[in-house]
This record gives sequence, C-alpha cells and structure tokens, in this order.
Amino acid sequence: MKRGILLYVRDDGKRAAAVQQAVAAVSEVAAAQGRPLLVHPEKTYDIGLVIAVGGDGTFLDAAHEALELDVPLAGVNAGSLGFLTEILPDERDELERILAPRVKTQERVVLSVSVMRDGAEIFLAQAVNELLLMRRSDEPMLDLAIRYAGMNLPHYKADGVVVATPTGSTAYNLSLNGPILFPAEHAMVLNAVAPHALTSRPLVLPSASPLEIELAGGAAGTLSVDGRTHLPLAPGDRITVQESSRMLKFVPSSRRTYFDVLARKLHFGRRD
Repeated sequence: MKRGILLYVRDDGKRAAAVQQAVAAVSEVAAAQGRPLLVHPEKTYDIGLVIAVGGDGTFLDAAHEALELDVPLAGVNAGSLGFLTEILPDERDELERILAPRVKTQERVVLSVSVMRDGAEIFLAQAVNELLLMRRSDEPMLDLAIRYAGMNLPHYKADGVVVATPTGSTAYNLSLNGPILFPAEHAMVLNAVAPHALTSRPLVLPSASPLEIELAGGAAGTLSVDGRTHLPLAPGDRITVQESSRMLKFVPSSRRTYFDVLARKLHFGRRD
C-alpha cells in the first residue's frame, strides 16, 4: 500500500488561520498513524491519498492531481461554502478514518473533453466539475449544432452552454436553474446560458454516449474546463464530451449524507 499523503492546500492567503488549523489537525493524525505527509507541489512515487485543505476551488485543483496519480481524494474544509470539502478539521474520528488503509471511496464521473479543428485534435482535458462554452464579449450569440449519441438536437442559439458532471451540477449549472444530480450517477447536464428561446430547458443525458457541440455560425467562442483552462474557439470547431475511462475516487464524510450537505450548505428543502 502506498502510504504517502499529499496535502493540496489553499494558497491564496485567505482564511490563513483556518487553513493552518486544518493542516495541523491532519498532520497530527498522519504522524500518529506513521504516514509520511507532503505538501503540494512536493511529491513522491509513494502517494496513496490526496487531501484538499480549503474550499471548493482547492478541491477541484486537488481532484486533477488525484486523477493524475489515480488515488482517492478527501476534502477538509478551510474555505467558505465548502460544498465539496465535507470534513471539518475538528472531526478527529473522520480524519483518522480517511487516513486509514483501504478507505471507502465513492466513484464519480469525470468527463473527457476534446476539441477538433480542421480534422486535428487541438485540445484534450478532463472535467471534474463542468465545461463552459461562451461567446466572446465582442461577438454575437453562438449558433451551436449539437448531436448526442448520433442524434441531432435542435440548434442552440445562446450566449453559451455548460455541460456539468453530477459533481458539478451544484455549481454553475445550479445557478442556471439546472437540476441537481446524485453524485454517483453516470450522467451529465446540458444547460444553455442566456438562450434565445423561452422553451429552452436543461437536458440530463447518460454520460456513456458522446455529446458533440459545433460552432455552426460565424461567431467565435471560448472554452473553459473546471475554470483551469481557457481555449479560444473558432467557427467550425467541434467539442466532444464523453465519460472518461478514469473515475474520481472521492472519500465522502461518514457523518453526513449528500442530502445532509445539500440541506446544510445550499439550504435544500428549507421553508424559511
């Protein structure tokens, strides 16, 4: 078993006291269990677990590190919302559990995103949360030709579209009145941004089949994947989105369910 633990720590200088408290708590438990602890970007070949210390932005950055290493990922909250970083620094029993050998994980869908231009692939990335295709500020609305599993959808005319994983369904998709997906589902949400049609509604699609989005009109756009990469797109570019062969191995809290987190963080079901 790989015993090393990689800490991916929020490094923007905000909430420094909370970050320091969380790092100290993890370090204490790791020392008690005799597990070596490294802080990103320091790495060795012996990493068996990644722990994100911070908020959801830190979690997403750490998720890409965990995918690359093909190891589980846990989140310890030292941010503000902390929807994805479920575990609190003062939950000693939870820290001991996630650092224990053979920790129980939940597999979550990751989307593979590729861009073709003139018959050649110019971009390839993994989306843990979402991909966002938007028009440029100096361009008109986008005219998007979309196919799913070989079937043509009506053209989308909009400022853009977001394609979200179940994990990302509570992010930008939710602000667009999109549906919340259970995180273990093999699905994705296609949701238009400022559509030029009152009847436009989000679509939930199985993630196993390819979703193709082509810039059909003359307008150019920009592609963002998990807010980490930004690629200028030209008319005629085609984006293909499909479930990746690699899943994110997420370590959930044992103290609270997904619906507990929804209720606590997003006030799901509250009447007041």
